Amino acid sequence: MPSRLIRIAHPTLYNFSDVAASLSREQVLADRIDASEYLYAALSVRVHGGYSIAQANAKIEVFARPDPFTTDDPGADWDYSQVSAVGTVTIPYKLGANVPFFDGGGWDCFYNGLIQIVVKGTQAAQQSDVEAILSSDLQLKR
Repeated sequence: MPSRLIRIAHPTLYNFSDVAASLSREQVLADRIDASEYLYAALSVRVHGGYSIAQANAKIEVFARPDPFTTDDPGADWDYSQVSAVGTVTIPYKLGANVPFFDGGGWDCFYNGLIQIVVKGTQAAQQSDVEAILSSDLQLKR
């Protein structure tokens, strides 16, 4: 069964501590990944260190979603508010001694198109530290 492994991000510090209370911010890690030849995808995320999520409702998520890019309208600024995330990996509050930490999520590539990988940091009701050194890979399988 042929597969393809794509390094999405080398160990990098993602810091969402400056996001206002109860809000979130997204950062696109990779986009326009062609998954049209594959049937299954799996996202792997590692927490290497530099970890601090100080409030119970704060979190960092890494997820994939369909990428609506098209050469018919290459300059379009797409609204992602109605796009469902797949393969979501949530970095939990209070990992403590469990760093390094590894988790993954998989899904069927039923839409035969492009994939976008995103990291999203969400603050709790009270602004606090929300940061971690993360790396991630995407495996596509036929």
